[in-house]
Amino acid sequence: GLFKIDWDIWNPQLITKKIFKKIKIQDQKIFGLNENLWLIDVGKNKELQILTNIHDFDVCNSHIWASEKNKAKVLNVITNVDFEYDQSDGIPGNKIFSIECDEKWVWFSTNGGVAFYKWGDYHEKN
Repeated sequence: GLFKIDWDIWNPQLITKKIFKKIKIQDQKIFGLNENLWLIDVGKNKELQILTNIHDFDVCNSHIWASEKNKAKVLNVITNVDFEYDQSDGIPGNKIFSIECDEKWVWFSTNGGVAFYKWGDYHEKN
C-alpha cells in the first residue's frame, strides 16, 4: 500500500491499499498508476479512478499526459476535457513506452523514435 510516515514520531498512516508502479505528488493530491490512473486527494481522503488502461503518465500543472498502448491522451483535470494523439498526429511508432512533460513541452518515447510537441501553446490556454 501507500503510507504517509512522520519520521519524527514513526507514525505510519495508510493512505491506500492500492499498489502503484509510479506516483506523482502535486499539492495534497497523489496520482498513482497501476494498470489504471488514480487520483488520491489526501486532504479530502478520497480516491478516484480517472483513466483506465494506462501505460505511463506525467502531471503538468492542471493537465495529465497519459499513454495508452498506441496513443497519448491529455486531460485537463479542472475542466475534464481531454484530447487524444496518435501516429496520425505525428507520434512516431505504434507503441508509446514513456511520456514526460513540462510546462510547455511533452515528449514521447516510442518504438519509432522520440517526438516533442509544444503543447503549452494550445492546452494551457484552455
